[in-house]
Amino acid sequence: ESARLLGRSDRAVTDAAAALECVHAYSLAHDDLPAMDDDDLRRGRPTLHRAFDEATAILAGDGLLTFAFTVLARLDAPAAVRLALIAGLAAAAGPAGMVGGQMLDIAAEGQAMDEAAVRRLQAMKTGALLRFACEAGAILAGADPEARGALARFGERLGLAFQLADDLIDATGSAAAAGKATAKDAARGKATLVALHG
Repeated sequence: ESARLLGRSDRAVTDAAAALECVHAYSLAHDDLPAMDDDDLRRGRPTLHRAFDEATAILAGDGLLTFAFTVLARLDAPAAVRLALIAGLAAAAGPAGMVGGQMLDIAAEGQAMDEAAVRRLQAMKTGALLRFACEAGAILAGADPEARGALARFGERLGLAFQLADDLIDATGSAAAAGKATAKDAARGKATLVALHG
């Protein structure tokens, strides 16, 4: 959508979106594992490790993660654009982004955190991929730094809104409606703004 907003809507845009979805799907497969959230359901269906086994879930996630970068490397776009997308997705998914946020999330279980720390954790764990999604369209469209920055800031706020909604669903929703177990954040002592502010 951010690419289309800036006048680009070709196959390179959908391929870049598919690469991002590969990273997202990998993150869910790994997040559902017993070592992380130990979930049995995702979108109303058995999680990958329940439908198959843990090894399959790990390897499927690993395969999706590496395939995402293959997709970006093969985009029909100038080399500088491909490199910017590869670097951006790597940063969003890696230790300074989603993976680092997940580690902070695990370490924070049962710990008291202030709002700034929770926001940082959530910006890394969830917001980094949404920021990249918005900024990637600007990169593909060759947007100027001002437009690219505006879309990146929008992505950050979208990430915060998504995480708030997800945390509210966990606190107030039913498993049937959510398609996954609910009331898990409080049970595990997760650091959320819902836990902090009610």
